[in-house]
Amino acid sequence: MSNDIFAKFNEMFNSDELAKDIAETNANSQPFVKKEIPYGDYEVKIVKLEVGEHDFDGDYKGMPEAKVWFKIINHDELSGQTLFMNKKLISLKNPKSGFMLHKFVEFLNSLETSYNPTFENWEQFGDLVASMFNEIDGRAEYQLSFFDNKGFKDYAIVKRFQ
Repeated sequence: MSNDIFAKFNEMFNSDELAKDIAETNANSQPFVKKEIPYGDYEVKIVKLEVGEHDFDGDYKGMPEAKVWFKIINHDELSGQTLFMNKKLISLKNPKSGFMLHKFVEFLNSLETSYNPTFENWEQFGDLVASMFNEIDGRAEYQLSFFDNKGFKDYAIVKRFQ
């Protein structure tokens, strides 16, 4: 990476103050312990639902991907934790196949919104998913099943709470 970017950061931020703050934080905080969320059923709110680009390096970078964030609620130990579902919507092995997109449409149907999820084109589909999120955001809670599916993390809506 170019040193120009680091020079820019040095101009933007006071490095001495940052280093001092890090030292104070280290002295006054508990070590971070990542809680692994075990497979099981959880009551959740969906806090993110969108179709976007796969943004990690690799063959799928820039390809269509569904992104869903489930915030766990009403759980003694895990309330506030988030489960992240990132689903590729196109297979590089068979880009003409709609199977992966079909599976996500099934998931959207399980949300029980006023919309009938269908795919006509990417712009229409992105708008549809955004509209569905606007309908449920802050208003719907679900029972989510989080499970192993042939070595992969998988998610299924069991029911919507009214």
